[in-house]
Formats: sequence, structure tokens, C-alpha cells
Amino acid sequence: MAISLANVSRRFDTVLALDDVSLTVEDGAFLALLGPSGCGKTTLLRLVAGFEKLSAGRISLNGRQVAGEAQHVPPEERQVAMVFQSYALWPHMSVAENVAFPLSVARVPAPEARRRLERALEAVGLAQLAGRRPEALSGGQRQRVALARALVQEARVVLCDEPLANLDIHLRAAMLDEFRRLHRETGRTFVYVTHDQSEALALASQVAVLNGGVLSQIASPQTIYAEPASIAVAQFVGEGAILDATAEAPATGGGLAVRIAGERVDVRALPHAVSGPLPAPVSVLVRPEAVRPGGGLAARVTGSTYRGPVHAVTAVLGDGQSLQFHLPHAPAIGETVPVTITDGWVIPR
Repeated sequence: MAISLANVSRRFDTVLALDDVSLTVEDGAFLALLGPSGCGKTTLLRLVAGFEKLSAGRISLNGRQVAGEAQHVPPEERQVAMVFQSYALWPHMSVAENVAFPLSVARVPAPEARRRLERALEAVGLAQLAGRRPEALSGGQRQRVALARALVQEARVVLCDEPLANLDIHLRAAMLDEFRRLHRETGRTFVYVTHDQSEALALASQVAVLNGGVLSQIASPQTIYAEPASIAVAQFVGEGAILDATAEAPATGGGLAVRIAGERVDVRALPHAVSGPLPAPVSVLVRPEAVRPGGGLAARVTGSTYRGPVHAVTAVLGDGQSLQFHLPHAPAIGETVPVTITDGWVIPR
């Protein structure tokens, strides 16, 4: 495995920024650290890089322990590369000089340095701009320089701290494609900090959701979206409604039959989602795409937002609970729309 964290904690005076976090990242994986501001994701990244010291726990990189009790291997000896949100480029240096800077610090022989520099610039499409200064580059081009500087080190682990936060929406989309391509072509392990769930779901092979310094869930993007492990994860990742329901019986083919606003709905659930006897109260996540027009649930429209091919609708069910779904047309506020819930997930408690 490329990265292993065992019971990692980091305290700043009285603030516990990370609390007993354990996770592993396999070699060649793309891990997104996702969560709201202040959840501890950047602190975790800085601990892996060596910019912060542990309060407790252990960190290993490529099978070598680099941090633990009374142990702290400095950043330059960890064989990791870092891509910063601010790009961190030297304004007086050209693109080539910025990219090659880590090689000069490491005293890499000139022929090998030239080879690595050419490969890195070619990889990010900047070979023709090698002589330019950062001030003459666009935001996307500056981010490519920062990425090339990480690639030129040929470290197996690349750490990215919200690298697209300063780009507009169109550049971010282009750079997402760039990160996907570079990960696929280089096979390196990426750890990518973001508060943007769309970035995390689009890029990662694994997503780790942090909340208040605690690791809430680590899983594939598909699992994080479809089967969140807690209400906190369900509320942060994706759209949808968390509905109070009553679990009445096992559903045919697995899951549970629950009652929502008087209607029976078959939903997915872990085998032991309800520990006690049925009927029992449960919380069910319903995504907008799991609600279809027509059916026995009466939804009174309270809002509608145009989103290109669909209208995102908010509505209230007969029991007063709010639901979100999509329609191809704009309904009138106050209109009652009959709907059917085709899928749901019982959130573990």
C-alpha cells in the first residue's frame, strides 16, 4: 500500500483537528479527502506531507514508517510531491525554471534533470511555454506548472490541496480532465483535498469523508453516494431528502418495506439496519432521480429551479416532510404532483 494512517490525531492547543483517524490508500489509487471547511482534511494532508507533526498515531508511506511516537521524518525525505492551492510559483523564474527547481535542490544530474523536465512539461502540455514567466500565464496554465513541478520529482505519492479552488468553472472542468488523464497515465497515488463533492466523485477511486476531525466513511464514490454510512455523509454528498419512515417488514429480494407518508416503499438497507423488532422508525435517503411522476404520493410544490434540461422541484408530502425531484417542465407553486419513490437507502444509526 502507498499510504497507511493508524489512529492518527492532531491537536492544536485545545482544538482536536483530527481524532483517531485510520485509513489505507493502495498504490496507484486516487483518494479524495472530502468535507466542509474546518473538518481536518488539509491537516491530514499536511501530516502525510510532513508539514505538521502528529499528536498521536502512526503514518507509513510505501511500507516505511515516517511518523509516530517521537518520530518525524522531514518532508524532503518522504518522497512525496505537493500541489498547492496558491500554485506557489516563483515570479522571477520561467516555467521551466519553476518546474526544474526541485531537481536543482535535490542535485539531480543535468542530463537526468533535462529528461525529467521535458517529460513533465510535455505531460501537462506546456512544452511550448517553457520560457514564459508566471505573470504571462492564465490561471489554468499556472496550475499546470504547479502540477508539472510535482510530476518532475517522480514521487510515487502526489498530494493536492484544493488545487482547483482558484479557477473558474470552465477551467476547473478542463483541469479535472487533466488530473484524470495524468493519474491514468502515470499510475501514481494521488491524495486530493476538496470541499467540492462533484470534484471528489468525478476524480476519485476512493472518497474519505471527514466531519469534525472524524473519518465518517471511506468507500468508492458510488458507495458514498448510494449508501452513505451516516446522516452527516448523506447531507454533505449529493442532493436529496432524508425522510422519517417506519420499517414494517423485509422487502422481497432484500432490503426493507417502509411506509412514507402512508405509502409502502421498498428500499435498500444493510442486513441489520434495524436491530430491534418491526415496525421500527428509520431514516431513509431519497435522491431526486429516485422520484418519478405518477403514483400514490401527493407532493405539493413549494419551489422550482430551472437547471437546463430539468426543473429541480421541492415539494411537501402529506405528512409535512420535504422531497426533491426533477421534472421536464416547471410546475406551478402550490400545484399537487402525484409521485412514486422508486429507490431509497436506510441510513445506519
